[in-house]
Amino acid sequence: MHDKLNEMIMKPYLLLIPILLAIGGCEKLPDDNGPDKEFTPIVLTRAEQDINTGVNDFGLALYRSLYNKDQVFISPLSISLALSMTAYGARGTTEEEMFATLGFPGATREEVGGYYKKMVPALIDADNRTTLEIANSIWVKNQIKLRSDYSAGVKDNFSADIFSKDFSSSGLIAEINRWCSDKTHGLIKNAADNLNPDTIMALVNALYFNGKWATEFDKATNGKFKALNSTVDAKLMSKTGSYKYASSNGYGMVSVPYGNGAFVMDIILPDATGSDAFGKAVSQLTWDVYSNLINTQRSAEVCLTMPVFKMEYDAEIQDILAAMGMPSAFGPFANFSGITDDAALCIGQVIHKTLVDVDEKGTEAAAVTVVGMKMTSAGPSQTIYFTADRPFIFAIRETSTNSLIFIGNKVK
Repeated sequence: MHDKLNEMIMKPYLLLIPILLAIGGCEKLPDDNGPDKEFTPIVLTRAEQDINTGVNDFGLALYRSLYNKDQVFISPLSISLALSMTAYGARGTTEEEMFATLGFPGATREEVGGYYKKMVPALIDADNRTTLEIANSIWVKNQIKLRSDYSAGVKDNFSADIFSKDFSSSGLIAEINRWCSDKTHGLIKNAADNLNPDTIMALVNALYFNGKWATEFDKATNGKFKALNSTVDAKLMSKTGSYKYASSNGYGMVSVPYGNGAFVMDIILPDATGSDAFGKAVSQLTWDVYSNLINTQRSAEVCLTMPVFKMEYDAEIQDILAAMGMPSAFGPFANFSGITDDAALCIGQVIHKTLVDVDEKGTEAAAVTVVGMKMTSAGPSQTIYFTADRPFIFAIRETSTNSLIFIGNKVK
């Protein structure tokens, strides 16, 4: 990677890109008045570390499954939270499959709930210069009574608001959409539009991220971006400075910090070029590969160039989740008896919507995940030139636990 990068000739006007993330919650903009909060690593127990690693592994596996030579942008944290709230009420084979697929095989409901009870507020509090907001809600048909232990568990561990509603009401979709829009600062407005009419329960996570780069990029200038099959006009931004950098296993990675450094954007650039080579690089990006890049990073003088970009993404991911190892959750033999005694439930839909906006100042991003439930029928010291003017993978990560908040790719 170093050799290839050192062969590149960079012009001094090359530009960098910032990214903003969104997570649902009350409006809280980065604090420009109070003193900077010193970065304090989040300390996890061994069991919590195992769950955290599993959640990252699940997020990358889902990202690999969704990639189809087009742009993808997902929030592993949002998806995991929504599905973990759902799995909290699963039992038997359904619980085992969901826990294994989500990355914590063998863990108990109490351990998973305790992990998120600790992790979510710790992430939110990690950096007062970066806004991270996370909100959970459960919308249930008013004729369905949730089990008291389930209601208490999701309120305690996931801080979930529970709403009992008339699911035949024409205004229900608008109400869920309004909640999602409020929690993502208006970035995601129509998350529930395609909710199936047979849905009788919806478990929703909304996530909002807004972070300013620790050091802003220079003003973007006109340039070119080498997409998978063509070259397109783009606004490119650049910055030369000291960044964490690694190169191994066919990937180069630069981490760009926000605020006090608790959160970074990882820019992952495969060595190989071309459409097929990029697809192969995506397919081989496991958590072992990714974490090796993190663990081998060193501080280096880097001239980083990347595009300014804005991206929206949405997908229904129930079929992929079933194929990843939790098919019983979606079929007639699903066991969600831990949620209610009033109906036999299965998952009908998993809807995921995201938006990300990256520029010279920072990143704004948002994600909403809706789980719809229905009734069953039964290197060197010299400057390194790192030019992301071709398809690349990017992620937003908390640095002390390496928890992946978002991951995606830009290919056009």
